[in-house]
Amino acid sequence: MRVKADITREDYWNFNKYAIFNVPYVRTTFILSALILPIVVLVIELLKNLSPSVIVVSMPVSTAAGFLLMIYITKKQAMGLPDKKEGLIGEHIFEIGKSGFKEITSVNRGSVSWNGVKSIMENEEYIFIFKDKMMGHIIPKRAFSSPEEAKEFYNKAISLWEAGKKK
Repeated sequence: MRVKADITREDYWNFNKYAIFNVPYVRTTFILSALILPIVVLVIELLKNLSPSVIVVSMPVSTAAGFLLMIYITKKQAMGLPDKKEGLIGEHIFEIGKSGFKEITSVNRGSVSWNGVKSIMENEEYIFIFKDKMMGHIIPKRAFSSPEEAKEFYNKAISLWEAGKKK
């Protein structure tokens, strides 16, 4: 099966958001990074011997600020990366078959056997084929002629992946 898709910056950002909330390794890394700010604030407050009421009030605020800051940083990086990495956005051709998964862009032609695929996930808008914990391919479901065709592609990918892992 083969599908042609135009990957946009927004798709790339949506992929990053999906990974933050749904991929365990990425989620854990994101949470730990976001918690650095409240921990630093707590240490400073303890060193300054501030009253417990100040600490109680500042911790939720600094925790929220830490998460918002991490989302801002992640989005800024995600939206800027396509400028630095040619072929990340634009036209992509994705193909699945018994031998594995293929992707063709204006600057790259790559394939990976099903053994090299870490996971396949989907949400309402996308199919994601992960090569490792953090890197994956974004296949927008809008690239298919119907929701049924997108579901068929996803189910076929899962079936081929599961069969390919057994080899």
